[in-house]
This record gives sequence, C-alpha cells and structure tokens, in this order.
Amino acid sequence: MTQKRKASEGTSKNQVVKKSRASTTSKATSTTAAQQEAKLRRAKENALANRNAAVPTTTQSVQMAMDQSDVEMQEDISMCEAIEDIDIDDFGMPHFASEYVKDIFEYLKQKEIEDQPRADYLLQHEEINEAMRAILINWLFDVHMEFKTLPESMFLSVSILDRYLQNNFPQREQLQLVGMTAMFIACKYEETIAPSVEDFVYIADDMYTVDQVLDLEAEMLKSIDWNLAVSTPLHFLRRFSKAGRSDSRIHTLCKYFVELTMSEYSMVSFLPSLIAASSVYIARKMIVKTPFWNATLAHYTGYSEDDLRACAKSIIYLLKKEALRDLKSKEDGGATSVRPATRKYTSSRFFSIAPVALERVRRNMNTNKTS
Repeated sequence: MTQKRKASEGTSKNQVVKKSRASTTSKATSTTAAQQEAKLRRAKENALANRNAAVPTTTQSVQMAMDQSDVEMQEDISMCEAIEDIDIDDFGMPHFASEYVKDIFEYLKQKEIEDQPRADYLLQHEEINEAMRAILINWLFDVHMEFKTLPESMFLSVSILDRYLQNNFPQREQLQLVGMTAMFIACKYEETIAPSVEDFVYIADDMYTVDQVLDLEAEMLKSIDWNLAVSTPLHFLRRFSKAGRSDSRIHTLCKYFVELTMSEYSMVSFLPSLIAASSVYIARKMIVKTPFWNATLAHYTGYSEDDLRACAKSIIYLLKKEALRDLKSKEDGGATSVRPATRKYTSSRFFSIAPVALERVRRNMNTNKTS
C-alpha cells in the first residue's frame, strides 16, 4: 500500500510539471505570435506610408508615371520576343548538333573571310576575262546537271576555280581543263559516288587526256593548299532560311538566287554569308512577307537591313538581266539562251520557281517605268 501511494504521488507530480511546462510554452508561443503580428503591422504601415509619399500629386505626373511604366513593359516584351531561339526544338536530335551549331557558324564566318578570293584577281590576267569565266561556269553548271551532282559540289568547284586563278595564269586554251579539274576535285570531296576522271574527259569531248587532268589536279591542290573545307552561300542559306521560318518554296527561291550569282564575276566581292542573307531578304520582299527583315534574322545572319542593300541590289540587277533574257528567249523561240540556273529552277521538281520569279521581276520593272 505504501509503495502504491508513493507511485501515485510521483505520477501526480509529473503531471503538474508537464502542465506547467505546457502553459509556459503556450505563453511563449502567444508572445512570439503577438510580436510577429506587431512587426507585420508596422511593416504594412511603413509600406503604405512610402507608397503614399511616392504617389504623384498632379494628373500630369500620374500620366507620366503610367507612360513610363508602359514603355518599360513594352521594352521588356520586345526584349523577350524580338529574337527567337530557332534551335530550341532541336535539342536531343544529334543530326542538328544544336549544342554546337552557334560555334560552327561562328567558325564558318571566320573561314569565309580567309577563303575569299580577291575581287579584282582577273585584272592580272591577259587572256581570261569576266565573260570567259561566266561561259566556263555556265558550262560547269550544265555538267553539274548532267552528272546530277550535289549543289555543294558546284559551289566548291567555283571556289576552287577562283582561288586557283588568282595565283595562276593558264592559257586561254587550258581554261576548260582548269574548270573540269576543279569540279573533279570538288566531286571527289562532296559526292558519295563521284564521276570518274574518264567521265569528265568524255564530257569535254576528249579535248584533254586523263593524264592532263590528273597532273593539273595535283598542281591545283597544291596551289590552294589542299583547302577544300570552305564556306559557301549554301551552308549559310540553310541556317538563314530557318531563322526566317521560310517554307520549302521560299527556300528554293533563295537557292535559285544564290546559284544565279555563281557565274557573275562582280559577286566575288561579296562574302558567301552576305549573298545568302541578301537572297533571303529579296525573297521575302518578292513574296511580301513582312517584316522583310527582323531582329531574329539580324541576330542569326549578323547583318542589318542596311548591310544587305549593296549585295541585294547586285542580285536584283542580275535578276533583271535574266528576266529580259528569258523574255527574249520566249520571243525568238529559244535562240537566246538563259542561264543554266534558270533552266534548272524551271523544273517542276523545284516548284517551277524561276519563271514565277522572273515574271514578278518584269512586272515590277514595268510598274517602275509607268510610274
């Protein structure tokens, strides 16, 4: 009995101690809560006082504050929406190389400057002139279509040709040999199954021998320091068309423009990226796709609208000449030949884009005459 009484007394003492502790904790908690509420009340009062102090006292100042807020909001929106990330949907797809694509095109931009031939290199030649270069490249374009080679092979052929001619002075009779050898090299670099040297000799009507082609091949590669990884307008055009959200027809129209420039000696002075960007600009103007140039295109091409004007004018001049040549060819039953690029892009395979483009050019020329 004595032990039970002691145990009962011990239990009641513990309960009293626990109640005392709980009461103390409750008081402390309520005190803390009261202090927090007081701090919060004071903070709200201070914030209200500051806000009231900052409120303009006149209608004019209120309007100015609202206008400034609108301007800042518009600037924030424009900064967010002006430049579109054209690679955002390509992550996780290895063939797009989205992690490296910006570095790749920065490198190509540097490379095109290093590989650019001198714009006046033909002035050093006594036997070769602009017209002969144009005839040669148009013939190479026909070979390109006959062999069904890639457009990359054609662009590389012209690059090799120009870089070789700026440091070497072949005789007029050897110019066709130089051109076909340049294409032979380009095809071996670009094509999966390249035409053989015998194919090139045959298509040149056996004017040259296999040994002549192979000897010149070695000389030409040495002259250009084996540099075959060059930047061409086609490399940049794919990227710029993507930045402009061009559909397949617009992209094909741009390809027609850049391929039309290959045989024109005056275009050697323009960088490949500038030619590609200008072709996108002209195509957007031709189909009235507004805006003609935007922040996204300026960002990814590296050119402003003003930067494009000189090159765009040169391309438009070519289009006007080709439009008149095409009209004359229709009138004389084909006696006047158009450039091979125009024949190529007259095909339904390329949406018959050349006749449509040249007709619009002629229509615009007539409109300007009447006005």
